Amino acid sequence: MCTDPSELSACDLAKSIASRQVSAVEVVERYIERIEAINPRINAIVSFVPERALREAQLCDARLSKGELIGPLHGVPMAFKDNHDVAGLPTTYGSRLYRGNIARSDSFCVDSLRKAGVVTLGKTNIPEFGAGGHTYNDLFGLTSNPWDTGRSAGGSTGGGAAAVSAGISALADGSDVAGSLRVPAAFCGVLGLRPSVDAGCFSPSTPSVFPLRVVGPIGRCVADLALAMTVMSRSDLRAPMSSDRLSRELSRQEVALRSDVSRLNIAYSEDVGGLMEVDEEARFAVKYAAAAFSSLGCEVAEACPDFSGAGEAFRTLRAWDFEVRLGKIVRSNPGQVRQVIVDEVAVGAALTGSDIARAIESQSATYHRTRIFFEKYDLLILPVSPVGPFDNSREVPLSPSGHEYVTYIDWLEACFVITVAGNPALSMPVGVCSNGLVRSVQLVGQHRDELGLLRAAQAFEEMVFPAGRLELKPDIDLD
Repeated sequence: MCTDPSELSACDLAKSIASRQVSAVEVVERYIERIEAINPRINAIVSFVPERALREAQLCDARLSKGELIGPLHGVPMAFKDNHDVAGLPTTYGSRLYRGNIARSDSFCVDSLRKAGVVTLGKTNIPEFGAGGHTYNDLFGLTSNPWDTGRSAGGSTGGGAAAVSAGISALADGSDVAGSLRVPAAFCGVLGLRPSVDAGCFSPSTPSVFPLRVVGPIGRCVADLALAMTVMSRSDLRAPMSSDRLSRELSRQEVALRSDVSRLNIAYSEDVGGLMEVDEEARFAVKYAAAAFSSLGCEVAEACPDFSGAGEAFRTLRAWDFEVRLGKIVRSNPGQVRQVIVDEVAVGAALTGSDIARAIESQSATYHRTRIFFEKYDLLILPVSPVGPFDNSREVPLSPSGHEYVTYIDWLEACFVITVAGNPALSMPVGVCSNGLVRSVQLVGQHRDELGLLRAAQAFEEMVFPAGRLELKPDIDLD
């Protein structure tokens, strides 16, 4: 076994604790040491609770000594996203308005992860109310990219992605609407999975008809994502769209991530069917991934679904969601919420029933066009972002040609058209560019086929990283 627990994947860490090769206390002590040394440089973990983590680790060890294994993540340490409730800890949403908001109970996904044995390290930083692809707020400040602390860690799960990348949280939980799992994972050189809506239901408090927001994991390898989803995918009558379908699929004894992918038909598009301007490194990453799958024996062709109307539908439904979730907060606290949130709420408040009906109709049309596309193809390779990690001083990157984006979410279109289509999607690193930063691709699976997506990603991972995916890590260590 590796002598440093922080060098292990979550899967191997769980196995090592369960087999008593290392104690949960030893693991947590190592993570605390790393957090104290590294976190001041990247500001990924907020509301850090080392004493609580040690108490929970001691309980894990005590139960294991009695032959009791809490669950598949017994003793694995992680910090939770700061818009997910953890009983006894602040849930601030990255907002000064919620500085003293202490959660009384665990949120949907936190409850699942803690019941599986996870040890709580604290919370991870987010942009205010999770709005944005760059993680900073007036309460906790800026989260930096472990690969280059002058660059963005992405958002809104920037704190979680940076923490996993830097080896100070074994896993991260995230939420995704416009790419909040996929973009920060891509920027920080780790993996992020946006599952289908039924497999990643956000919480019982989410409007039951809102079709865009899901929760999912960030991990350091494909196997970690699969392990996390075995416990995060669950059914609860309080959440009408929730299902334990994926958990049951992944928990079957005969299921293996390694499989023959040589018969897959794979499509790729460097610019999302001409929808986006992307930089040369994004194009290269997509072509590189397509060539890798071709060398595995797959049939690979340049093709893309028709996403016309998906962007407009997304913007309408997203604005409606802002009004539903944040309208009262914004109007009750003038001048105390970021202007971009105020503006989004105003758009949502001005929507008519006809506007929302047209958006739902357009989303349905996008879903069916994409469904028909995937009758021919098993996988679609797209860029995650048109640009790589950008300068921390900017809220939004410049376009590849150096222009300002019209709105602060326009650069996320490669992700949010997939959100509208409803497919599961995975952000996957392909390697390090000449500037020392990681570039990734977005692997998009057939509807409700996370298992097929994970298997394709596993084959890609083993080919591109023969020495192991964890060999790709930032140079940000204790010394």
